[in-house]
Amino acid sequence: MMHLIDNYYIDTTGYGVTLQTAAGKNKDGEQLYKLVGYYSNIEQAIEACTNKRISNRIADGMHSLDEGIAIIREERRGMQELLRKAMGVVSGIKEGESET
Repeated sequence: MMHLIDNYYIDTTGYGVTLQTAAGKNKDGEQLYKLVGYYSNIEQAIEACTNKRISNRIADGMHSLDEGIAIIREERRGMQELLRKAMGVVSGIKEGESET
């Protein structure tokens, strides 16, 4: 399982990729997750996470069209920045090179 952002997680299965949210803990203290959806690949799951975050923010109150567009841009930019940072986590390794 991979933590994406806030309480969103991506997991791969033999059948594809799931997007999940953290949903508390069970009586043994183990983390529980709520399924958001199934996707063919990680990119689709990341896009779904972004769209879900946008929807949640817009649903939070009454917004003008300009405010809605600003929310969309902010969430998309934030996710792009997060992914850019994640790609640079392993310094010294160029795209296409192996870590070993």
